[in-house]
Amino acid sequence: MADFVPKQDSEMRSFADKVVVAVVAAPLIYGSTAADATALDDLRTSYVAALAASDASKNAQTASVAAKEDAKTALVDAIRKLNAKVQLSETITDAQRLDAGLPIRDMVRSSNTPVVPAALVATPGADGTNNLVWNGGANTSGIKYVVERRKGATADFELVDVVTATKYAHKNQKPGEAQTYRVRARRGDVTSGPSNTANVYS
Repeated sequence: MADFVPKQDSEMRSFADKVVVAVVAAPLIYGSTAADATALDDLRTSYVAALAASDASKNAQTASVAAKEDAKTALVDAIRKLNAKVQLSETITDAQRLDAGLPIRDMVRSSNTPVVPAALVATPGADGTNNLVWNGGANTSGIKYVVERRKGATADFELVDVVTATKYAHKNQKPGEAQTYRVRARRGDVTSGPSNTANVYS
């Protein structure tokens, strides 16, 4: 799946408005709660305000542009996580995805059953990026990888993202915070079991 998040601020503004309006109007449809929808709307508001400040200060833009980029990063991360949930849902329709400006789900089926990914390794970075890499094994083109993590030793695993590469950079994490990762392979509606787990700071 090509990246669905616009790169240009002029397009990002209208895209974010479309996503947030749909999710705020019906959070349960998109696998969210009212609180999650409000948080997403707050991120959109922060980004819009930072974008306006950046546009208004072209002659002294270093600080305002940095603030805008930080707000944009937080908003994009939240939208990507929302989309990952939406793409895994069995109940959300393609029409509802389009209403929210999200990609239509890949419904291609194949006789090739997803194989459990192997040799997952997680390496923490001082900048707060946890870098993951794994072996896709016998998985072929068309496979997506579901990245999951848990914080601490007893929490449940939660969805991080869905990607097509056999590596992932989990950005904006707290250096020193113990986390455990695992990866599943998915093709269409079929998802494999989890890979080995890989830890950072534990």
